[in-house]
Amino acid sequence: MISLFMLVLHSSIRNLSFQKELESTMTQIQYREEPANIRYIILPDNNAIFQKRSKRLSDIAANSEIKDYLFFLSKISFSQGQAVSQFASSFQEFIITPEMPLDTFKHQRQKSWLSTVRFITEQMAASA
Repeated sequence: MISLFMLVLHSSIRNLSFQKELESTMTQIQYREEPANIRYIILPDNNAIFQKRSKRLSDIAANSEIKDYLFFLSKISFSQGQAVSQFASSFQEFIITPEMPLDTFKHQRQKSWLSTVRFITEQMAASA
């Protein structure tokens, strides 16, 4: 199980499309750029990253003993891609405004967060 996790993690790390964004942010921090100019969330440049991950997980699952689990992860990844595409405009506020650690029992989640999670679960339920 751990080796599978490492395989999936390694594949994800190898295919990260936001490496340049991360380097840019680190450079901004290094040179003490104004906090207002630093991005707090780095969204994937290519929304297809989730679809590629979904396909890769499905391909791995075909000959695996834990294929049900991998197909489940594949569906989650596909739904994440759909959510990123549909809710891209509502994510923009989080790129600029940092979110502090929260008390999960008292925190009132924003409607965009709730609708994103609802969308993902509905997508998964429809494909089950």
